[in-house]
Amino acid sequence: MTRARRLFAVLAVAVAAFGAEQGAMAWERGRPDPDATEDFAPSGDDRESTLRLSDGSEIHVTERGSGPPLLLLHGVTLSTVTWHYQQRELSATHRVIAIDHRGHGRSTGEAGTFTIDRLADDLAEIIEQLDLRNAVVVGHSMGGMTLMKMATDHPELVAERCAGLVLMSTDAGPGSIVPGWALVSRVVTPVSQRYLRLAGRLPGGLLPSTDLSYLLARLGFGRGPSPTHVELTRVMTGAVPAPIVAEFWGSIARFNVGHALDRIGVPTLVFVGSRDAMTPVRHSRHIAERVPGAELEILPGAGHMMMLERHAEVSDRLARFADSVQ
Repeated sequence: MTRARRLFAVLAVAVAAFGAEQGAMAWERGRPDPDATEDFAPSGDDRESTLRLSDGSEIHVTERGSGPPLLLLHGVTLSTVTWHYQQRELSATHRVIAIDHRGHGRSTGEAGTFTIDRLADDLAEIIEQLDLRNAVVVGHSMGGMTLMKMATDHPELVAERCAGLVLMSTDAGPGSIVPGWALVSRVVTPVSQRYLRLAGRLPGGLLPSTDLSYLLARLGFGRGPSPTHVELTRVMTGAVPAPIVAEFWGSIARFNVGHALDRIGVPTLVFVGSRDAMTPVRHSRHIAERVPGAELEILPGAGHMMMLERHAEVSDRLARFADSVQ
């Protein structure tokens, strides 16, 4: 084959691949979307406040409704907006509280404090400052890690103030389930953190408005998600500064609380989607086997972001759990 023909073949393949990608993205973004007109801005029913923590950091809090408290903790690179539907769907019967973790949303924090250990201490302070009693605390992903760390470090606080815990789409730490993870983490984590910091310097930050960024956000969902929910997740993730993401990533990679889960002494629901690619079902099984009396529930077809994509079912399950323990 001549050089000209080889070049033509390469260009033809590139054009075909580009056309296929464009067609796939047009189909993905253009799927029927009943949530396309959903308004995720704060509601007039929300009560917003700021808590000042012992180290001077400020935590943004939104509340809606009254009744037994439900405290909702989002995952890494997300915000209170993650719980948009639950605040609306559960506030008729509960005081629904959502917080922005330090460094996320409208909460602040200093470099060197973006760790799960610090978030666990934050959570203990938040529960006491809000004077929560008989509370159900729900932790999603990194929020679930935070909740496990707080519950195992402060079992007396949990016994006094919490009626139950929900560990949702989360992980007791890669090291608790992956043999040799500590060694792998020491090698891989610094490289990953440098990449995250460098990527954050590019135009548009970590997840600019591109097809690739959309597809990366799409990994958090199950089959046939709402394009609105995928784009919302991309926007939330892109809003967190890269150095903060890198610092949290190091903490997540080192996290391991599996050996201490038997310290949790309140009713616990472990809740995960069957199509969760980020914290697969086996991770939730591992947690449920180690928390005394824990119940494991798997939502068929749901991905990591099930509080968005399957919000009515998630809200119903949270309500039923809360009713059973409060």
